[in-house]
Amino acid sequence: MKELLGTIETIPRGKVPQFLQAQDMRFRARLADARDETPDIDSLFKGAIGLFREIAFPFYMAVTLLEHGEWLIRRGRADDSEPVLAEVRAVFDGLRASPWIERADRVRAGSLHS
Repeated sequence: MKELLGTIETIPRGKVPQFLQAQDMRFRARLADARDETPDIDSLFKGAIGLFREIAFPFYMAVTLLEHGEWLIRRGRADDSEPVLAEVRAVFDGLRASPWIERADRVRAGSLHS
């Protein structure tokens, strides 16, 4: 993941495809989470989600929403995660992405017991 982020950084900003910009924000959020560097995580996830939504990549948008929802739950923000996880479920249902539906359901069920 670090190598991909490094490669993206070498591309002039105006030449980076929006898909890579969204992945960059997503991966930076995940790295910051792994390092327990919380200040920018929420905005990085939201930025990636918004860009995936804008460029019409629903699968990657839903994956990023799911990762954001998982992060919210780990931060004790289960109430904030509920609308995020509801959207995740709806998108994955529409895509018929069974393994992802199962993961989203497990996350939602776990958040209800938090």
